[in-house]
This record gives sequence, structure tokens and C-alpha cells, in this order.
Amino acid sequence: MRHGVFDVWKTQEGLILISDLGGPCEGVTDCYGLGISLEESTKVGQSHAQSLGARIITTQRKCRKCGTRFWAAAGLGEKIVPDRANGYFCASCLKLTPKAEIDKYWKEIGRTEDKPHIDLSDWCG
Repeated sequence: MRHGVFDVWKTQEGLILISDLGGPCEGVTDCYGLGISLEESTKVGQSHAQSLGARIITTQRKCRKCGTRFWAAAGLGEKIVPDRANGYFCASCLKLTPKAEIDKYWKEIGRTEDKPHIDLSDWCG
């Protein structure tokens, strides 16, 4: 029950970070939990946030297509396409959306982030 991919950290700014990205992340000062479940990391994070009077932040993301909140790295077992799109789109949208439509969203992301469009088929990471 305690095993998982989530870590709980205290940042240099005094915030409590719940992360599914592994670590340690840059700018953290203390570790309160490593490799624990989401449920356990939430309990640990809330406990430390309350005792320190700190705010909780997470590495949870918002799907660029449907707006659903998701954990990018925690869902790696559900990976549909082994590319960078996993960090922008939830598993459901990646499964159900045709590649051409994902490419359309990808182009919009590139424009909003002032970066050139990267064809998903060219991504090798």
C-alpha cells in the first residue's frame, strides 16, 4: 500500500511538493517520503503542510485537450505512445484521439510556448 512512484519534498521556498517525477528535484531541502502511493503522499504532504503552515504544490498536469488533471510520470505504465505528448495529454485523450488531431493540438502548444512545432513522429525520447 505504501509503495508507489510519489515523493514528498520541502522546497527552498518552504512549499510542500508532491511529485511523480522522481528526484530529488532541484531546489528541495527536505524529503518526507520516497516511492510511496498517491494516497500516502497526500497524507504525508497534508500533515507537513499543516504543521509548517505551508502550501502544497504538485507535478500534476492538465490535459491540453480535455482539461483533465493527470500525473504524467505515474501513468507511464499506461503509456500509449513513447513520446513527449505524454506530458501534455492524458492517457484517455492519447488513446482515443487520432494522431492528426493530437498534431493539431501540438502545433497550438508550440505557438503558445513560442517554440517551433515538433512533429511527434520525429520525437525519439
